[in-house]
Amino acid sequence: MLLQGGTSTGRAVRDDCQIRPLLGNPSPLYCHVAEAWLTRVKLSGAYTIPRVDVQVSGTLRSEPAPGERTPRQEIAANFQATSAAVRPSLGRDLAGGARNVTVNLIEPGSQYGERANQLDFRLAKLLRFGGIRTTVSADVFNVLNSNAVQGQNSTYGPAWQQPTAVLIARFVKFSVLFDF
Repeated sequence: MLLQGGTSTGRAVRDDCQIRPLLGNPSPLYCHVAEAWLTRVKLSGAYTIPRVDVQVSGTLRSEPAPGERTPRQEIAANFQATSAAVRPSLGRDLAGGARNVTVNLIEPGSQYGERANQLDFRLAKLLRFGGIRTTVSADVFNVLNSNAVQGQNSTYGPAWQQPTAVLIARFVKFSVLFDF
């Protein structure tokens, strides 16, 4: 029998309030951003039923979405403001001849997607023939058939927040392993 698990909780704090004036940006807006506390949970277990040599195992992952690829991806609404659009508020064109600047319309660290939960399961039968041990197994991935968002469009506009990647759909894998 095997049972293991773990959890991690944390948050990031970004603070550039002291260096912004040195870089020519005196604005205190969003210079101190404390993200929400985000928790991950992972559990796995396996048990071999004696006498029938059947192994049952599974894993459960619960992670803050949208995604494991970028651990702290928050929801953003990035707007591409042209130099002409910001000229009235700045009183000048953008520095360095830039044609546009990306502006996040949502306060950083304030919004996150739904949690992504994934349950995987395995059923395996151990067979012995002389000196050869064979394992015949069936694995079911994403048993709950979750379609949690793993990535989404963060550019503000008609396609804003449309998923670009979702958790892979439920599927079954059959396998045979020979040990000799």
